[in-house]
This record gives sequence, C-alpha cells and structure tokens, in this order.
Amino acid sequence: MERRDFLLTGCRACAALAAIPALAALEGCGSAKAITVEPPPGSNMLNIPMTDFAEQNAVRVNTKELGSDLLVVKEADGSYKALLLKCTHKGGPLKQEGQVLHCAWHGSEFDLEGQVTNGPATSPLKSFPASVVNGQVQVNIG
Repeated sequence: MERRDFLLTGCRACAALAAIPALAALEGCGSAKAITVEPPPGSNMLNIPMTDFAEQNAVRVNTKELGSDLLVVKEADGSYKALLLKCTHKGGPLKQEGQVLHCAWHGSEFDLEGQVTNGPATSPLKSFPASVVNGQVQVNIG
C-alpha cells in the first residue's frame, strides 16, 4: 500500500468514527426526553416533575408497571395526556418521530393525541388520565 492510500484510508476511518456521536445525537431530535418513574408502594400514580417539560412538550416515561413506555404530552391548553407506546395493531413498540408515533413492525402511525393516522392499526392508543398536582404531572395508571 502506498503512503498516500494509507493516509487516505486512515483519515476516512477517523472521520467515520467521529461521525458516530453526532449521528447518535441526531437520533434524539424530535423525540421526548426519557425518564424512569415508578409509583409509590400501594399507589397507581406516576409523578413526573413539571420541570421535565421545560424544554419540550413530551416526556417518555419508562415504568415496569405497564410493560411498555408512556408518552406524557403537554397539550396547547396546558393539560396533559398520557399515551401507552404500544401499537394497537399487534403490540409493537412505538417510537416518536417529531409529531408522529411510528410502529416499525407494520408501519402504523399515530398522532400525539393517540389517533391512528396510518394503518394497519384501526384503534387509538390507550390513554391514561393525567393532571397537575403540587407541581407534578400525576398519571393514574390504575
């Protein structure tokens, strides 16, 4: 291998390695911040600090209680909605892509209200009541 080819190959490899963190950061664009929350013992309430909504209108909540993540969305009127991120077609996990919740299994899509915008799913997402209490968004998962 000539010196020129060796240097070119090395530079390309370094550039590719440097791009990996940048690409990983871009994957999160338009997606909700993820937090883990469990209900207090003997309760069905998840408590999410309102400060978690300071920079975006949605928070992805990981909880063992439901078997799937929740997306808690702040509505334009200041109310909150919690959606189970489980496709109603075949139970696939949903990923937020901007204003769309997408199922990679069969292509179903939902809006941030939980309504189907693209099938094969025909039923809206399961939602849970959410309200603001003492500076926290409380989601009743019971």
